Amino acid sequence: MKFKFKSSGKDLTEALSEQQDKSIANKAIPVGIMTPLRHSSNRAGIFEMTYDVSDQVSDNLRNLIQTNHGERLGRPDYGANLRPLSLELMGQSRFETEAMSRISSSVSKYLPFVSLKTMTVSRMRNGETELPQVVIRLEYDVQRLGNRKILDVLITLAG
Repeated sequence: MKFKFKSSGKDLTEALSEQQDKSIANKAIPVGIMTPLRHSSNRAGIFEMTYDVSDQVSDNLRNLIQTNHGERLGRPDYGANLRPLSLELMGQSRFETEAMSRISSSVSKYLPFVSLKTMTVSRMRNGETELPQVVIRLEYDVQRLGNRKILDVLITLAG
């Protein structure tokens, strides 16, 4: 039987690089930046990060719904464009129908992997400004993640 010295063991640099690779694999890898932006408290980076894909999808969905047309540089039609809707005086059923239509079309265009299930709208008054507010509650799921989540978005009405 013949042996080669190369197969007799690992040299120091090989062992150290394998150990580094294992420690990197065990670390949580950030998926995205949390919004609104805030400084990181654990010194993992300059900003707080999300480490779970479903949390990042929820953050992206919230940003999509709260963004109005013309607010995103280079994508003038990005967002659900609910602010102009909030300035109009209309009945609750018409508001709900139009909001659902705008949210559905923007989600199907920019987040097609998100499947919207239900939407409920409830009105409330803010004690500080006395402007009416609407809470839009969306129930959605992402098939590849296999979980159903609920997202609440607050919109202040000015009309």
